[in-house]
Amino acid sequence: MTDITSLGTQLQFITLAVVTIALTIPTVIMGLLWWRSRDAWSGWGVAVIITGIFAVLSAAIWAIAAIPYDSKYWGLYSVTGTVASVSNGIADGGDITYRTYIVQFDGDDRPYRFDDARIVTLEGQEIEALCTIGWVYMAADKWDCEIRSAGFVN
Repeated sequence: MTDITSLGTQLQFITLAVVTIALTIPTVIMGLLWWRSRDAWSGWGVAVIITGIFAVLSAAIWAIAAIPYDSKYWGLYSVTGTVASVSNGIADGGDITYRTYIVQFDGDDRPYRFDDARIVTLEGQEIEALCTIGWVYMAADKWDCEIRSAGFVN
């Protein structure tokens, strides 16, 4: 079964590539027309204006397509559950790598990422975490969390 999120992302970028090519062709044509009649200032001015318009349109389309504007990526979520397992991971921080912890809660298959080393001692306990959802291109969303409270009883 195809994951509709990745399929939608693929279609989005294929459409984006087609639109970009469609905007590039008139730009190239206008550039060639200007080069052919470079002694006429009016042709040069029109070519620059149209090229600028297409460049701005292309940039706007890329910005709209590349940034996740869905409101779920801009919110904070409170997650409560019993820690089923904690595993180690390594995250890339640019020039350095650092240790991160992947937590799974009982009854939830989604992995949650914690940077706080204290999470290792909380396996089997109920915790409350504050999480954000991070967009990842062509992959499942990532959940980055911080511990709010641990070991409480309902």
